[in-house]
Order: sequence, then C-alpha cells, then structure tokens
Amino acid sequence: MNLEISIENDQWNKYDLSAIAETCASSVFSHLHLNNENVEICFLFTDDETIQDLNFRYRNKNVPTNVLSFPADSIKQRADTRPIILGSVAISFETTSRESCEQNKPFEHHLYHLIVHSLLHLLEYDHIDDESAEIMETLEIEILRGLNIPDPYKQKE
Repeated sequence: MNLEISIENDQWNKYDLSAIAETCASSVFSHLHLNNENVEICFLFTDDETIQDLNFRYRNKNVPTNVLSFPADSIKQRADTRPIILGSVAISFETTSRESCEQNKPFEHHLYHLIVHSLLHLLEYDHIDDESAEIMETLEIEILRGLNIPDPYKQKE
C-alpha cells in the first residue's frame, strides 16, 4: 500500500500522520480481508477554510466539515496488477478538534475514527439509508475496537 500524506496546516505536525493513516488503512483492509497491494490513497490534512472550499466545490455545501472522501478506482472491479488509485481523503484540523471536544473524546480517537470512516467510503460503503448506515457503523466499531479505540457512537456520560 502506498499512502501519500500532504499536510497543509501546521497544527497537524504534532501527530505522526503517516503512522496513523497506515495503521488505519492496514486495519480496514485486514478486517475486510482485502489485498492492499498496489493500492494508493492520498490524504490531505488541512483546515476548515480549505475543506469548506472542497465541500462547496464538490458537494455544493458552503460549510466546513470534518472529512471528505473522494473515491477513484473500485478495488472490487480490478483483476490486473496496475496500481489501484483508491481515492483521496481530506480532513480538517479545526472541525476534528472541535468535535472531539464536543463529544468528550481524545483527539486521536476521533481522528482514527474519521480515517476509518473515510476509508470505508473509498471502499464503497455508505450511510445513505438506515441499513447501509448500520453496516458501515458496525464495521467502524469493530475496526476501531481492534485498535483499542472505544465505540465512537456510544455517548459518554
């Protein structure tokens, strides 16, 4: 697996983003029993201004968000040995930080969750209806449990 990491906001520099992204990607692929050879994924660790621009350009929503996923190649439809450009992920520091505080979660736990969530989107999972949301959330919970991260959907008291 080849992960390209781009950092546009210095606030991200205190985290080993390459290691975190690699850990999440390996866990997702392992949990789903998928071969990650020849897979390429790009990560952009950015800020609210940039993610708001991306959200407006690609989703017509003029607000910042925590994470955006941009799928490219489908891993399910490839049988040759050419690289699979799975897609790109953009994550905003400010929104991720704000949400982790609001949800009373460690920043790193929320970051791991967002990366796992976005990778599942690249692998064609979605939460567009109740049934698909339940499938995706169950996978997220199981994958994160394997990383010793509590259920992100369970409310802290």
